[in-house]
Amino acid sequence: MSDRLHRSTNTVHPASNRACTRAFTGAAGVWHAAITPNKVRRFAARIAISSALMFSATPASAADVVIAVVGPTSGPLAIRTQAMLAGARRAADAANASGGVKGAPLRVELEDDGCDPTTAAARASALAARKADLVIGHPCTKALRAAAKIYSDTATLFIATANRQAGPFRSVPGPTLFRLSGRDDRQGADAACLLSARFKGQTIAIVHDRTRYARSIADAAVDGLLKAGMRSPITATLVAGEKEFPLVTAKIKAAAAIFYAGYPLEAGMLIRQLRSAGSTAEILLSDSNGTRELTDTFGDSISGVSVMRPRFALSDQTDAADTDADSRLIAADTGLAEAAVEIFISAARATERLDPGLVASDIATRAHATRHGKLSFDKGGESDRPSFDAVTWTGRDWTKNDWTKK
Repeated sequence: MSDRLHRSTNTVHPASNRACTRAFTGAAGVWHAAITPNKVRRFAARIAISSALMFSATPASAADVVIAVVGPTSGPLAIRTQAMLAGARRAADAANASGGVKGAPLRVELEDDGCDPTTAAARASALAARKADLVIGHPCTKALRAAAKIYSDTATLFIATANRQAGPFRSVPGPTLFRLSGRDDRQGADAACLLSARFKGQTIAIVHDRTRYARSIADAAVDGLLKAGMRSPITATLVAGEKEFPLVTAKIKAAAAIFYAGYPLEAGMLIRQLRSAGSTAEILLSDSNGTRELTDTFGDSISGVSVMRPRFALSDQTDAADTDADSRLIAADTGLAEAAVEIFISAARATERLDPGLVASDIATRAHATRHGKLSFDKGGESDRPSFDAVTWTGRDWTKNDWTKK
């Protein structure tokens, strides 16, 4: 019998559990990225050599283990595709240097989805027909949604590494679909994990400004605290646009910690009023407060206040390497793609087959060692790592803060 790995389309449903048992640490930086032409030119230089090698790749042989990186190759998000390509290539090169997967070499290929759902669906169908062993990428949400349905229907192994929107994976479940990049709708749950780790047995207050955004985060935080075995938190709301909050202040000032979901102006005024009322609570704010409006307007009065921040990178060191979100995002794209390929390699070597169902089952049911640490997924195929962490204002800048320690 050939040494070549066997393929089939058997599928197995993944199963594992997500819990507040992970390490949360923050790093300095600005929150949300907006990739601009200047950023594209600056970051492209960092990965141009490895990306150029991939763009000029020749077709894979029948014996190759095919890994496809899919994303736009032109426009403002092309730099993210190049970053993923560089990360995937780095992992594949390392694996090939140690024998590939049971002697079969890994080959990374590029597919252009144009950031367009129709094009993405066509590329996904072609990859499924060719029986690509792993697909990663699709940073554009509409393109991801279109492609994910095809990967699910055809049992094609797919790991999303560059999209944090909940929708595509909620609407298209599948045992061969995973996401490593985290989710934007997990802010409230991650805040609850931070609070429960640091203030176990103490009183916590949850406040929001009644906007849909803030209410959803606050509700998730309350639910997360209860699931973590904490006592029911004090809850309160305020009205956005008002300047005085005497009733809210009186209700929550004795809490050991306060989580506020809302916007900077009301957050800063509430903090000032709490301090004037004698509150010594540690204060955690939603990510919408990570702006200069908060720091420039309220200055020293918010020193020591922490803010939730999207956690892009797998490594705190990588996340702290640059101070702006664009830099963090590009570095994260490279690291996440590299880790996705490493996870696949770990599972393929363990199962000794390229059956997507068997590989998916192995991915789902245990943690996998990567260059970025051990990584695992929950029962829905989502990354088990935090999607958000916390950073603290020192009076001069935002700095990392391990909220799991007092």
